[in-house]
Amino acid sequence: MDYTALGQPWQSAKVSNERLPRKTNSFFTYAHYPENWDLKEMTFKKGKGEVKKWVWLPYLHRIPFTAGVNGTVMNGKHLDPSVSKARLIEDGYTIIDSSKYNYIRVYKGIGGKVYEEKFLKIKRLTRRKIDEKFDHDEYDKFRLQLMLDGTIEPPHPIILEDKIQDIKKIRGRLGNRIHIPEIQNKIDTLTFQINAMTEALKEVEDKGLKHYAA
Repeated sequence: MDYTALGQPWQSAKVSNERLPRKTNSFFTYAHYPENWDLKEMTFKKGKGEVKKWVWLPYLHRIPFTAGVNGTVMNGKHLDPSVSKARLIEDGYTIIDSSKYNYIRVYKGIGGKVYEEKFLKIKRLTRRKIDEKFDHDEYDKFRLQLMLDGTIEPPHPIILEDKIQDIKKIRGRLGNRIHIPEIQNKIDTLTFQINAMTEALKEVEDKGLKHYAA
């Protein structure tokens, strides 16, 4: 059985009677902190063809909301995470509105509701076993859309340069062992990563938000 089809948007009051064999968990939100970015190779349509390039995508934290923790309370029968969200914003996070972007799915689980990301595909193998696969391509497209919508601002070049310097330091510490094939392979991989990061950084500096288009 494909449980993914049973997952309801979190705003919906309807939850399938089919029980997911997982324990109940906490409602959550995606949030982004300005220092945290992933470098991904994305494919864009251009004219009649396609082009690939390296793009800085926001790393999204999954922040759980549990009653009694970090300002989250119960308001009657409803969870109220407003104080927790306010604290995150005060700390510099950007909250990704789950009502607007519809990225949460809710299932009936063991002991209550199970909240999951819509990118997690869940399939039942046996009565007690399930297979979970995360759709990274759709997740990356979602993160790209956050940038195109202006929900998250492009990364500051200083932050990206710091990331590049961190990788260069790692490579530098390996430099005296290049006679070992495994180490040389690692250095080659890091060099490729540094070049890709530098290329993407330059495009952010030159194009800003247009970095996220073909």
